[in-house]
Amino acid sequence: METAEAARRWRDTWQRSWPEREVEAIRALYGEHAVFRSQPFREPRLGPDGAAGYASWAFASEEAPAECRFGEPIVDGDRATCEYWAIVRSGGIEQTIAGVSVLRFDADGLVAFQRDYWAVEVGRRDPPDDWGR
Repeated sequence: METAEAARRWRDTWQRSWPEREVEAIRALYGEHAVFRSQPFREPRLGPDGAAGYASWAFASEEAPAECRFGEPIVDGDRATCEYWAIVRSGGIEQTIAGVSVLRFDADGLVAFQRDYWAVEVGRRDPPDDWGR
């Protein structure tokens, strides 16, 4: 699978699955030996079960479906980056998450490596006009 197609599939699946809390759809995006880091300094989660475990853990703290959007992936070789922006409610507080995923895909179009960088701010924030392009 071409990287651009794999990156769009990853984006579309996360965009649909995050609000619906579809952990199995997210699990299906990751290869057997995938390394997933939800933050640069956290221990990695490994394989499809690791990615699904992180998604389950993150979704469990959200009190309402997330409002999320993902930008157009930027692709180079077997790597891609993709911005995301989400509004979540956790602990009775609305929060805005702005982040980017750095991804590498295997020949089958499955994630081999993912590292996310993100920031969270209390309250609802709209993305800037040039976001996601």
